Amino acid sequence: MAERAGGKCVTVICKNRSLELQSLKACIVDTTDSLISKGCFSLSRGLFPMCCLLWLVSPLVCLSQQSTVTSPGRVASLAFFLDSTDTVEQGSMWVGTTFTRRQTPTGEELDIPALTLSYGLLRQIQLDFSIPYFKAQYGPDFQLDGIGDGFLSAKFRVLDADSKPLGLAFEPTLEILGKASLAAGDLGPEKYNWAFPVILQKNFPHLNLYGEAGYITRGAIFAGIGGDGAVLKRLGLSWNILYSRATRYTELSQLFDLQRSRVDGNVGFYYVFNPHFSIFGSAGRTLGSMDAISTQYIVNLGIILNFKLTRFGN
Repeated sequence: MAERAGGKCVTVICKNRSLELQSLKACIVDTTDSLISKGCFSLSRGLFPMCCLLWLVSPLVCLSQQSTVTSPGRVASLAFFLDSTDTVEQGSMWVGTTFTRRQTPTGEELDIPALTLSYGLLRQIQLDFSIPYFKAQYGPDFQLDGIGDGFLSAKFRVLDADSKPLGLAFEPTLEILGKASLAAGDLGPEKYNWAFPVILQKNFPHLNLYGEAGYITRGAIFAGIGGDGAVLKRLGLSWNILYSRATRYTELSQLFDLQRSRVDGNVGFYYVFNPHFSIFGSAGRTLGSMDAISTQYIVNLGIILNFKLTRFGN
C-alpha cells in the first residue's frame, strides 16, 4: 500500500446503476491530524464518489415490445465513473452505502440504497461487488422497484502512484443486468457485459489527478478526467468530466432518438470522521444537449465503513 501523510491511502469502490456511481478513497492514518493531508481522499457511481468506473443503465418510460403492447422497462445507456489506481489494504473490508436521487426529462429514480463491498485480496489486487435497490417513477402509470444491476470487478495495481511518476491499474468488470434492464428483449443489451478500463493517476503535494479510458462489450468507448484534494484537515473536494460514445447505434437507440455520445460532469465532497468512518456527497448533470435519458440532476449521499478481517481461529 502507498504510504501517504503518515498513513495508508486506500480505495473503496461503490458501483451502482445510477449515473453517479460512487466510490470513496479514504486515508487510514496513524494520527487524526493527518487524516486527509495531501488530498488522499477522493469522491466519485459515482461510486461511490470520484474514483469509480460506471457504465450506467438508465431508466426510461415504456419500451414497445410490439406495436400494440407496451411493458415497463429501462433503456441501457452508457456512462462511467473514474477510479484511482490505489487498492484496499490486504485483508481489509470496506462497506459502502449510497442514497441517490436522479432526475431525467421523463421521470425520476431513487437508489435506496446501493450497497458496495470492497476487499483487499492481495497487496495489489482488490475485489469489488455492488448492487442497488431502486425505485423509479415515470409518469403516474409507470413505476418500477426492485434489485438493480450488479457489478463485480477486480482491480490490478501495476504501478504505484506514490512511488512511481505515474500510477497504472487495470480493472476488468462484469456487469450483470437485472430484470428491469432486460425488458426490451432482443432490442436491449445482453444480461452479462464486460468492461475493460485502464486507469492512470498522478499525485502532487496537494492534488491528485486521474484519467481513465476503455471499452464495454455492450458497445461503447469511454474516457474521463478528474481530481481531488483536501481543503481542510478532514474535508476534501473532488470533480470529474466523463465522456462516453456508442460504437453502434441500435434499434432501441433509434426508437427513442438517443444521442450517440454524452458528456457528464460531477462535483463532490468528503469528510473523514475517523480512520474507520467517512461520509461523502456529490452532485452532477449531463452537459450539453439532452435526450430522454440524460441527467438533469443527480445527488448522492453515502457512508463508508472499513475494518480489518482476521483469519478464522486467530
